[in-house]
Amino acid sequence: MIRRSVWTSAELFAGILAMLIAGPAKGGELPSGLRVIETTQPLLLKHCGVCHGPDDANAGVRVDTLPAAIDSPEAARRWRQVLDVLNAGSMPPEDQPRLQPAAKLELLDDLSSVLARARKALADTGGRIVMRRLNRREYANTLEHLLGIRVEPEGLPADSQATGFDTSGADLFMSAHQIEVYQAIAREALQAAWQRYEQPSVSHTVRQEAETLSWPRAKKLLADRIDDRRRFVTWEKAVTAAAQLPHNAAAVAAARAARPRSAMPALEAWSTLTDAPSPRDFGFADAIDAIRVGNADDWKHRVPYYTAYVTHPAAERGALLTINDPRLPVYFDSRVSPQSAAGDYILRARVALLDDAPQHRRFIEHGPVGNDGQIRQAGVCEVTGTLDKPQTLEIPFSVSANGSRVYRVLEKGTRDNNAQQHALFFDAFHKDGVGPPFAIWLDWVEVEGPVVADVPLTLADLLAVAAGNPDSAGARPALERFAFHAFRGRQPDPVFLDQLVALYDAGRSTGLSVREALQEPLVTILASPRFLYLAEPTSEGDRDLDGIELASRLSYFLGSRPPDERLLSLGASGELENPAVLRVETDRLLDAPRARDTFVRGFVHQWLGLGRLDFFQFDFKRFPRFDLATKHASREEVFATVDHLLAQNLSLRDLLSSDYVVVDALMAEYYGLPGVQGDQFRPVSLLPDSPRGGLLGMAAVLAMGSNGEHTSPVERGAWVLRKLLHDPPPPAPPNVPQLSRLDDQPLTTRERVRMHQEEPQCASCHRKIDPLGFGLENFDAVGIWRTMDSTTTRSGKTATWTIDPAGNLHGGPAFADFFELREIIATRHADFAAGFTEALLAYALGRPVGFTDDELVQSITAQAATADDAIREFVHAVVLSDAFQKK
Repeated sequence: MIRRSVWTSAELFAGILAMLIAGPAKGGELPSGLRVIETTQPLLLKHCGVCHGPDDANAGVRVDTLPAAIDSPEAARRWRQVLDVLNAGSMPPEDQPRLQPAAKLELLDDLSSVLARARKALADTGGRIVMRRLNRREYANTLEHLLGIRVEPEGLPADSQATGFDTSGADLFMSAHQIEVYQAIAREALQAAWQRYEQPSVSHTVRQEAETLSWPRAKKLLADRIDDRRRFVTWEKAVTAAAQLPHNAAAVAAARAARPRSAMPALEAWSTLTDAPSPRDFGFADAIDAIRVGNADDWKHRVPYYTAYVTHPAAERGALLTINDPRLPVYFDSRVSPQSAAGDYILRARVALLDDAPQHRRFIEHGPVGNDGQIRQAGVCEVTGTLDKPQTLEIPFSVSANGSRVYRVLEKGTRDNNAQQHALFFDAFHKDGVGPPFAIWLDWVEVEGPVVADVPLTLADLLAVAAGNPDSAGARPALERFAFHAFRGRQPDPVFLDQLVALYDAGRSTGLSVREALQEPLVTILASPRFLYLAEPTSEGDRDLDGIELASRLSYFLGSRPPDERLLSLGASGELENPAVLRVETDRLLDAPRARDTFVRGFVHQWLGLGRLDFFQFDFKRFPRFDLATKHASREEVFATVDHLLAQNLSLRDLLSSDYVVVDALMAEYYGLPGVQGDQFRPVSLLPDSPRGGLLGMAAVLAMGSNGEHTSPVERGAWVLRKLLHDPPPPAPPNVPQLSRLDDQPLTTRERVRMHQEEPQCASCHRKIDPLGFGLENFDAVGIWRTMDSTTTRSGKTATWTIDPAGNLHGGPAFADFFELREIIATRHADFAAGFTEALLAYALGRPVGFTDDELVQSITAQAATADDAIREFVHAVVLSDAFQKK
């Protein structure tokens, strides 16, 4: 019998569409600064009026009627046409007088800037906030809050960030298919929650002694390779002897002719030779198999390494982590049984450094393994123990209901990809004839869990129903309380509750158990609009949020999850609407490490555009130290730095320049900072001449301004303009000359970029962008300081040069080096604060920030400036603003 949910997915979707109907945004006067300069229209009339004037409007375009102000979409469209044809160089025609480069440069510069301001102004919502659904992060956190179970929202579409943040209601679409996915995820999460809490698993520990796998395996590999080689050599000699017989001369010649590139044609063609033995007589499947396992090069590379392993004095009582052959203990997996409950686990590993392990090889990489066999979000632990005194690493990890149940530990950076592993091995082999020295010894690994956890309040009543009160009188209050929490402090509609109880009764009448009968009512709650949407009912005009709505908005802003019991209680009583109470609760959320970490990761990743780190692979041959784990740690440095500012309420200006960094042992080693041990990120003081300190000295930021091989002054300069100076350059025009056309010319970076600016349409933007990028050239593509650079073209042409970081900001001061550039940027902290404020507002309000918010942005930055730009002052000012507290 097929049981029908309260709503079908189509009905749910129709209900959501009905909820989204809202009136148009309020209008408002457009800001100043949307007028083109006075010289533009006369210039266009002079050079374009013959073909595009009142007498001959070629292609329907007239320059004499272009509006002086770009104050409407139609005006913006017409001026954009002008900009495009001028950028492309297609106008004026060849037979008409050309614009002088200086005049064209000024025109393009002004028109680009005005259009950029117009784009922002015309997209302004007038403060209107679109009701939005939970994004993927919020949805997973909300399910975890309700059920105590983490479920990855697989199958849901990625959240669009077209307007900047994944909290923007205009980008969070919904479809009927998504409703079905939400229902499927809810069933999976509920099943995992029942498993964990109805019959709690007893925590247990499973230990694996490393040598039980590694020692016998290594000995067998060595013995097998020796035997393979012995059998191959014996067979090779027999075939060679047969090939030398006179009556086989013709067959040998034919084999060589048929296989001109083969090093062993007679072996491959053994069957054509009289008296040649079969490879099967020597234990091989065929000739190809014999040649493969007995090849001299393979023998030369494998046997010395295997021999070094089995003869190492520590190998009999533990495993030596390797980087050569997956059949050796390259990594160790700790597997959680598919039948084990989802939840929290602890992985322990007893490890030690071997003698003379270089500093960069003293780290363990760990993390869950994805379906592609790669570690997800690799964490890093520093190894400081010795063979005389090993250390025990303790690594907490969580198993989600539908996530990986394999957790891996290995030496950092040794399994990013097969090509990298091959290069690491052979670079060392060519030096010593053996391979990379062993650096880390592993005694054992063990997994303890699941750690017994308290039953979430939302499930306690349901478990009680399942245990002893199975009729509808017992189910009704339990479903009501669950819906109350799922709807974030709102009571469910009585009719809706009646439908849930009816669905439960229908299930029980067909013989379902209590738990099975509760499943569909709960799925219906978790796929309903009241759960999936942050609903704030509209009304005529502006209105203040009520306490419950304010509690929800604050909690999702700073924690990406539902409000806790205290916040809901304060919201329901109306106390949260008191500014003093609201300020205390804001600080309470920012003081909670988990909520603060969630806010930092959600906001900072998008604000600074850290997703670009994953756009390309970094050349491991050129930058072997910047492996995946180090890249992950460099991103963590950015998060940890902002987290430190929030925890200590330090100045936002520290992100522009500071005398400290927030690093762990790995990033300290990467930056060459001595004396830092441990895996926790913490502030570390810098010497006065250090290039670190602030965003401009961070490897993640600098690596984003590259293509994985070479630096890109253009990318770096544009990033500084967008994120630090609050002066974003306009989008690149069409038909931009590509740098790839210069690939075979051994040019310096400055020469290459200068040739990129041959046309005025390029120069108008690049004169602002490039000096900033050149000022960062002392950092290579992965953020390591350097004074020299070089390039080699595909044809082998080379160029080497001393880096010149000097420059002159467009319309601003000159600088001699990176340090002076950083000082200049640090003086622009008011611009940085304005950009940060706009980003914070957009993230908090779920809408783009427009010109009608200018006064609000100015008031927030002014308030924060009185407290030396203390970072929490920005957050408090946003939360206490009318924009945040009104609908």
